[in-house]
Amino acid sequence: MASHFDYRKFGDREESFINIVEPERSGPNVQNLDKFLSRVYNYYHGKGFNAILLSRLLNLITLALVVIFIVFFVCWVDYDTLFTTFELTESIKYQGIPWWLGICVFIFLLFWSIQVLLFIRDIWEYWSIRKFYTEDLKISERTLQTAQWHEVTAKIVQLPYIFRASNQITALDIANRIMRKENYMIAMINKDVLSLRLPIPGIASRSVMTHELEWLINFAISHTLFSAESVQGLNQEVLQPGQLPRLAERLRRWFWWLGVCSLVLSPFVFVYLLIYSVFKYGEELRSKPQILGHRTWSALARWKFRELNELPHVLHRRLRASYMQANLYVGCFSSLLLTIVARFVAFVCGSVLVVLLALSVWNDDALIQLNIAGKSALWYIGILGSVIAVSRGLIPDETASAEPEVVMREIELCTHYMPDHWKGRTHTLDVLDEFQQLYEYAVVVYLIELLGVLFSPFVLMFELTKSADGIVRFFHEYTIAQPGVGNICKYAVFPLEELGSREYLVDSRVDVRSADKQTRFGKLEKSFINFADNHPEWKPPEAGRRYLDQLANLTQMAKTDDGFLAKSNLANSSLGARAQQQQPIHLSDGNLSNSLSSSRLGGSRVRDSILLDQAIRLFRQKNDGLDSAHLGNSL
Repeated sequence: MASHFDYRKFGDREESFINIVEPERSGPNVQNLDKFLSRVYNYYHGKGFNAILLSRLLNLITLALVVIFIVFFVCWVDYDTLFTTFELTESIKYQGIPWWLGICVFIFLLFWSIQVLLFIRDIWEYWSIRKFYTEDLKISERTLQTAQWHEVTAKIVQLPYIFRASNQITALDIANRIMRKENYMIAMINKDVLSLRLPIPGIASRSVMTHELEWLINFAISHTLFSAESVQGLNQEVLQPGQLPRLAERLRRWFWWLGVCSLVLSPFVFVYLLIYSVFKYGEELRSKPQILGHRTWSALARWKFRELNELPHVLHRRLRASYMQANLYVGCFSSLLLTIVARFVAFVCGSVLVVLLALSVWNDDALIQLNIAGKSALWYIGILGSVIAVSRGLIPDETASAEPEVVMREIELCTHYMPDHWKGRTHTLDVLDEFQQLYEYAVVVYLIELLGVLFSPFVLMFELTKSADGIVRFFHEYTIAQPGVGNICKYAVFPLEELGSREYLVDSRVDVRSADKQTRFGKLEKSFINFADNHPEWKPPEAGRRYLDQLANLTQMAKTDDGFLAKSNLANSSLGARAQQQQPIHLSDGNLSNSLSSSRLGGSRVRDSILLDQAIRLFRQKNDGLDSAHLGNSL
């Protein structure tokens, strides 16, 4: 298979990690720049060629082993002989293959063969990406393990022969190419364009997202509204108002037929995933039953939290930092009745377990020979230990206490998510219920993923078909042509002047009639600051620089204005003392942003502490010499 890339050779000169020597001749011949940059990022995120190769290879082997185990235990084990002699070797006899298993194996072999071919193709292309990293970017596999993505992009933008564009390519252009499709999805979820409700009586108000449903939605939209052949990246019919009804009908048909196909395959996929789950999580549940009490963010929550142009590794880093505070918030509402029952169950099971262990110490044979209701004492010890572990996981930590509102502010610093109707009500059970739909038990999240194989077809056929018109209209209204990038989501270029919100201190031109075009919960403003925070070399446009100047001025005022400190009740706190003494204020000092959030400056009100906390961090990076020009002469 021929490579898409034709690489040149560099000289022998050594260079720093950020600076790149101009090439003497042309670099890689990139046929599809979106795909190329996505491969470059995936290579970075996968930590290099060796890690990607090993991960993909072992995944293929794992898939095959699951099917081999299923076939062996269904077709080659005589269970009558096994439970009579308890000898596995004597029980191995070919029993024939059931028709349903034959169909499952046939479908799997087709799927697995395709995955093998994709693996060979991808590894060949990732080998080319490896050469790009080592020869063009001068980043070795070892250096890549600790490299920052903004350092990689800083080197990529210095390779103009890749982009074939007359204007200067920026880190924002790279992110927009990598996340061309994801940015539309982030914006549509923020604007509630997609109907993801379960079409089931009684729980129809609950919206769900699974990885399978996400893939099917992306597949339908990609084959309707995007174009691999177009240099603009988008089907140009989207920009023509007269073509919108036809595109909506085509998208509706895609949703319907994908739902039908997935419904036909759902029983086979469900059986496979169920058995795969038993193999993957069975031993872990046996050895660590307390993990049943662990929580995690749902797939829908991750899409709600994700910012525009935010790559996965940045999102994962934010969410990892949120788990401790999220658990603390849920713990603020621990059920007294559940705690009482859990303590009682733990006491009863613990008492019986202690008696059995004492008998085993008195007589070693008691574990095997003692028979209780047809089961040995060893069996009961295992079951009781698991029940005790689960019960203790339901008992809250009495040494940990916190105010829900304070904890929620800490969570917001990581998730960047605070709906308006939550503000001032984080102590209520209504907010807790909504929060727990986003932060659910890990076992519930997995069960939703598993059962999603069965209900995703119905979401596609009966809910998303209703959203087809809205999706097409959204693409039509919020698509712009960006030089050097093509057609992208309008929000992804951070149009603060046009679509920014004055409630987030943006000096925008939005009038009342256009207010509905703004993002909800400050998604645009938070995304802008988040991107600038993670790409210190990026130079934002004039409106963005003014916005950063304004936020930087707020942080400076909080540090130097004694009157403001006194009015905001910071003067009597340790934070206020440090600010008056010009000592550094760290991100963990959430009181600063909370006090600023309650003040009125220039007729606007900062409602979300995350904006100012991010601005503080960004301001300090610039002020420490990384690129102070970004903030102009504000300080």
